[in-house]
Amino acid sequence: MYSVKLASVSKVCYLHVGLHKTASSSFQVTCAKNKDLLQKFGLTYPLFSCEAAKKFRLANHSYPMKSLYLENPADFSHNQRWGVANKIDEVNSSYESQFGHCLASSDNLIISGEEISKLKEQEISRLIEKIQAYDYRLEVIALVRSPYSAICSSIQQVIKG
Repeated sequence: MYSVKLASVSKVCYLHVGLHKTASSSFQVTCAKNKDLLQKFGLTYPLFSCEAAKKFRLANHSYPMKSLYLENPADFSHNQRWGVANKIDEVNSSYESQFGHCLASSDNLIISGEEISKLKEQEISRLIEKIQAYDYRLEVIALVRSPYSAICSSIQQVIKG
């Protein structure tokens, strides 16, 4: 499957691949609101920006991670919805710079995005390689909900919408 470097790595990247309807958005908002407190404990929770779409302080890392690691990022629904599919090189260059800065300057890192769980094997491998290239040990976190609870949550979301 996937191999994780276990050399003398002291930094940890917590990769939260929260499946849909498992309170991922709540986790992301809470981390973003408490990013200074997390930093005091040596944890970086980055907020990304997509200037081309005028989207700032993105707490959901699905957007940059999928855009960076999908085989066809212009086809990513958020890139299309935000009207940046035709500027994908510019968008991904910015995401790459932001992600690289986080990886280079952080002791421990939290990356969270429910869409990360939908990446194909070769796409997730590229993400893992990028993280490990900066000497992080990877800890993957995935929450799963009971089917009944997930259906109830989905129905509530439809009603709210």
